[in-house]
Amino acid sequence: MFAKAILPILALAATTLAGQSIVKNKCNFPIYITSVDSKVHDTIALAAGGIYSEPQRYDPATGIVLKIGTTADALWTSQPILQFAYTQHPDDWIYYDLSKSFGYDAAFVGKTLVIEGSAPGLPKIVWPGSPLDGQNTKAYKGWTDLILTLCA
Repeated sequence: MFAKAILPILALAATTLAGQSIVKNKCNFPIYITSVDSKVHDTIALAAGGIYSEPQRYDPATGIVLKIGTTADALWTSQPILQFAYTQHPDDWIYYDLSKSFGYDAAFVGKTLVIEGSAPGLPKIVWPGSPLDGQNTKAYKGWTDLILTLCA
């Protein structure tokens, strides 16, 4: 009986990490966030000045990506999307990235975008007004919140 009760709890613990993925919208316009793993979750609106947070999780089939657009239907109409992505490696490494798809939204041109964390020494990703060329993936060994600040 005890084993049947504890198995769902252990399965949930294996899919949930210790940190949070956070988006701070310091822009003067709303954004729209869709959390995607092996399934697409509901899109939420985040007003100017708002903060969105979700527990970090592990999906064995994919990584996790917060897809961010400046219109509610951006993800579904091939408009520019920011992608704040992360994946957890079994040996306690977390890999994270900032990228774009379908171009770079003009609303973010000239605005600084930063991914940083709550853990000391976590490498930052900074886009100073426009996307960086090349690969932006960073890695950190340990648990940390990952914080994307838009219009920093």
